[in-house]
Amino acid sequence: MPVKQVTDDARFQAELSNSGASLVIVDFTASWCGPCQRMAPVFESLSNKYTQAVFLKVDIDQCQDIAAAHGVSAVPTFIFFRAKAKLTTMRGADPNTLEAKIQELLSSEPPEGAATEKVQGHVDMSTFFDRNAQECLNESDDHPLSGCLSSGDGYLESDCDEQLIISLGFTQPVKLHSIKFQAPSSQ
Repeated sequence: MPVKQVTDDARFQAELSNSGASLVIVDFTASWCGPCQRMAPVFESLSNKYTQAVFLKVDIDQCQDIAAAHGVSAVPTFIFFRAKAKLTTMRGADPNTLEAKIQELLSSEPPEGAATEKVQGHVDMSTFFDRNAQECLNESDDHPLSGCLSSGDGYLESDCDEQLIISLGFTQPVKLHSIKFQAPSSQ
């Protein structure tokens, strides 16, 4: 998929909205920046290699408001989004680190066409859990809340009765439609 040039805020917001739950990688660049010019063909190549992601290019001189809104103070800066939420930021012209970050973030989403039973237009928010702001009342010492919030065979179990009171903190404000807990495939 070719890299899409963004020339104004309306187009930027439209691209983020239209991407849905897909990973969006935004390259904040400048025409006068030597490292940016060296990264341009790499970014183009990655857009053709990882077609399940959306690749956007923003010139900070043309779109100063977008750059300022996202705290871009050096170029090249790569910002990663999913469902209009900022996931992470990478500064610098390191092709290997950029590709590794793309692979990492793509591996955290299900393959296209997989049966996920998700509500259309909604995404997995587990990447936004604040691991230090989780609490569960009545959890078993052997099977705590952390067991059901990570991949693996762990699970959550009550220590006394059928009641569990769960509090989940997030790293940023979120709106939840539903919460789905999935049992290990062996059970």
